[in-house]
Amino acid sequence: MKVAGVFLAAISAGMAFSSPAKVGPPGVHLESIHGGDWKIIISNPDLEFWSPAKLDYKLTIWKNSSYPEKKTLDVFSGQAIPDLEPEKTYCLTVKGREENSIPSPEICIKTLKAWSGLPRPENLHIYALNMKYILYWNNTYDGNVSFTVQLLLGYHTKMSPDISKNWLSVAGCENIQTMHCDFSSAVAFHGIYYFRVQAVHNNNKSPWSKMLKFEPKDDNVLGAPSVTVNASEDSLNIDIAFPGESEKNDMNKVYGLTYRVHYWMESSSYSKKIKEGTTSISISGLVADTSYCLKVQAYSLEYQKSSKFSNVTCTKTIKGKPSHFKNGVAFLIALAVCVVTACLIVATYKFSQQLKHVFFPSCHLPKFLQSPEGNMNSSILSVPEEETESCIVIADNHLPNDVNTIDFKNSQNSEEISQDSGTYSSYDSISGHNNTPDQKTV
Repeated sequence: MKVAGVFLAAISAGMAFSSPAKVGPPGVHLESIHGGDWKIIISNPDLEFWSPAKLDYKLTIWKNSSYPEKKTLDVFSGQAIPDLEPEKTYCLTVKGREENSIPSPEICIKTLKAWSGLPRPENLHIYALNMKYILYWNNTYDGNVSFTVQLLLGYHTKMSPDISKNWLSVAGCENIQTMHCDFSSAVAFHGIYYFRVQAVHNNNKSPWSKMLKFEPKDDNVLGAPSVTVNASEDSLNIDIAFPGESEKNDMNKVYGLTYRVHYWMESSSYSKKIKEGTTSISISGLVADTSYCLKVQAYSLEYQKSSKFSNVTCTKTIKGKPSHFKNGVAFLIALAVCVVTACLIVATYKFSQQLKHVFFPSCHLPKFLQSPEGNMNSSILSVPEEETESCIVIADNHLPNDVNTIDFKNSQNSEEISQDSGTYSSYDSISGHNNTPDQKTV
């Protein structure tokens, strides 16, 4: 039995260990503050086990009546409970935002009489356009009343056990006479802030206004871009000034803006849309001497924000040139191209000749070898024709026996050769007559 009891206890412990731990009820303390308000202080007995995110609380409050209407809202430790009616009994509980949080015990209080002093500023609202931030509130005062504006950094709402000690005055918005405060330079784009305002007249101070939360990256509004349009014969050139450029706030850099351009013929309701990523856009392929209208919108893909459209701008494209003028221009261009081409060819030829003269110079004959005309003197180089002898061979086999062959040869050497008009003839030194038909010239 003892073993079984230990076993069952172990199972129960295991089941308890596997289930999520409950977050104990926070401690709640209420304090009456200036103006008849109540400040709530929240603490947790096991705070050392909580992460900073667990300092978020939910307040449930209701009037103590027969038919209570409960209201739940976020609350921070050290915050004044808003919208309490005077001389009423309210009950409340507080718990962490986690589902496994245990609510605090119910606490009931009775509010004080209505405040009769300087009224608190009301209806706080922020004008946030193109990263210029201005806080406004209602003017419900008579006389010389000044105002002080304070802000609370958002991380204090999760870290501080009493945010009433963490408020800071906004530079340039202390003891001001106006009903607005420009706090653009006091906040960062990615921060979370809370604001409150107090009125002061002589030595009298109003209760602080209700807190107003402000998150620039979500609450800032993109203004319409400014547009300048220049027209040509068939296109529109659009220059865009991004939102906030006139205030020297670089919205392009912060938001990574792109631009949508809607344009249409003024005489038609048909609209075209293009998207560009720069501040300079050209729309081509338009009809000459035609009026076009357009409007431009800025868009941030990263933050899913769109600006308002710019004012509609209508511009007429330039009237086209006459056809004969265009033909004349085309002819002149073609002529110019031909002249330039011809000049290039001539220049290239001249240049090649110069290169040839430099690298391959021509050789000239000495003057004594040249004729007066500059050519080679052929008389100097001519070779006289060599004189030749004419020989006659007598092929007659009936020569006289008394002719000696040796004598014939000797007499042949003394024979004269005559030439007349290119015809050769031989004289028979032996007989004194011309050769017979049987003679053969060799």
